[in-house]
Amino acid sequence: MSNEIKIKAKNGNMTPIVRRAIESAEENTILTFEATEYHFYGADCYEGEFYPSNNKSGRKRVIFPILGKKGLTIEGNGARFIFHERVFPFIVQNSERITLRAFSVDFEFPRNYQAVVVNSTEEYLDFYIDKKRFPYSIRGGNMICHAEGGDVTSRDYKFFLSDYDKDVEEGTTIASIMIGDCTMDSENFPADGLKTDALELGGGIVRFLYRKNSPRLRYYEGHRIVVHYDEDRENDTFFLDDSRDVAFENVSIYRGPGMGIIAQLTENISLKGLRIGCKDGRDDLISTTADALHFVNCSGKVTLKNSYVAHSLDDAWNLHGVYTHIEAAGDKRLLVRLGHREQSGFNPYKKGDVVEVIDGKTLEIKAKFTIASAVLTEDFKHISIEAAEKIPSCVKENDYLENPGRMPEVEMTDNEIFKCPSILISTSKRVYFARNKIHTRCAGLRITDSPKLWYESGRSRDVTVENNDFIHCGEGYDEYMIRIAEYSEHEENAIVHKNIKIAGNRFTGKNAKLLSVSCAENVEFSGNTYRRARAVKGEREACPFSVEDSRNIRFFENDLEL
Repeated sequence: MSNEIKIKAKNGNMTPIVRRAIESAEENTILTFEATEYHFYGADCYEGEFYPSNNKSGRKRVIFPILGKKGLTIEGNGARFIFHERVFPFIVQNSERITLRAFSVDFEFPRNYQAVVVNSTEEYLDFYIDKKRFPYSIRGGNMICHAEGGDVTSRDYKFFLSDYDKDVEEGTTIASIMIGDCTMDSENFPADGLKTDALELGGGIVRFLYRKNSPRLRYYEGHRIVVHYDEDRENDTFFLDDSRDVAFENVSIYRGPGMGIIAQLTENISLKGLRIGCKDGRDDLISTTADALHFVNCSGKVTLKNSYVAHSLDDAWNLHGVYTHIEAAGDKRLLVRLGHREQSGFNPYKKGDVVEVIDGKTLEIKAKFTIASAVLTEDFKHISIEAAEKIPSCVKENDYLENPGRMPEVEMTDNEIFKCPSILISTSKRVYFARNKIHTRCAGLRITDSPKLWYESGRSRDVTVENNDFIHCGEGYDEYMIRIAEYSEHEENAIVHKNIKIAGNRFTGKNAKLLSVSCAENVEFSGNTYRRARAVKGEREACPFSVEDSRNIRFFENDLEL
């Protein structure tokens, strides 16, 4: 039997009403909303400490705190959830059998600013910004964005620029920009770390004067630029943590802070009829300001079906595990460190997990053992591990630890992905990628493993990519449409990925760059077609394939118009 709690729409802040309903919900409760607008503010929200991987950890202001619940359904009936201020809409933690159905998520204010290029010279960039829609001020060379819920100043935060219109023929330009007194480094985009001072020219025109030691960018008059200032991944839209059996059905995200859905250590996630993209009729360029979907060390089965993901500032979907860096090894104990700079308080290991030790030089699997205990240390960056059996003596400092068992089977079918950077799916379990329509700025599909770059694991073993449409993928960055790769230093012929079939797909593009393979074996590329569109001016001759440090790579029965 299910209990029902009806949520009636009222003027003003609905946060305390929804919070009380969720906190009082017993097992198998349905929270039913009306098909109208609900507005949520930070007042009377839930506050707690949370640690989403690849995001900023710490205290969050949560509107829908689904914590320790069983059998809870949020039944939207087409409701429109409008969020105000700088809040975290949904967190699902230590819960099971959670269904989120038939509602949209939006923010009252845009999560980034938009500008139009007026001038671009060796001395400065001039942008027009609609001050009424995107209120700002310039003080002492700094830019202050007056967003709902508090100002964001360039003194405290490194902004990012993305040329929305410079998309295909010449490559989308993404750059970090340090304005005025900003002292943050440019670790993410070191080559494009602009150093500038802001000036108000009047009429909504802002001039960014290059400093002497700054790189320069070539923007084009009339191009629209996304100016991303928001929160440094302080909040996301949905965060799933240490839960199981979570289903999204016909949920839409129009504006989202940070990631759309970040999930970690969650078993069985179903996404059907999901829509992440800009709202029709509104002049937004960006939906989510980071990855639309980002799943870390989830397990069971993950399904993305009949969904649409578009206009995210970062990848449409990034699914991977975590490598930790071994700092000390004993007979039955290890001390490992979270290597990713945006990971804190995240522990990918549980009692009973069978983990693998990866040689830090060759990337070969050199040992396996079972976890008896894994405890975060006080700095929240290290994990103290006790093994259930003796750890082999070959395990050394600077090796890596991976947890391949805590990875999911993935089924991604009948989706459309549009104008996002890329799709990354890397897991040791089966992947079925079929009947999708993909138009991305970078590679349409990446199967990657990167122990030394992002500490993201994904030693793939069983991947089928069939009957998809890859449309102009990778042309913005002169990339291959599909890339199978290992991003790290390694000895020659290190094999990381195995058993990948790419068959019956349709490729359309300008530069005929179809597949790049490195560090893989048993890869089949068969029965695919390529149709050539108008060539890029000044293009160089391109081979459709690149193969390095791999073996048993087979190409046959393809129809390629080169």
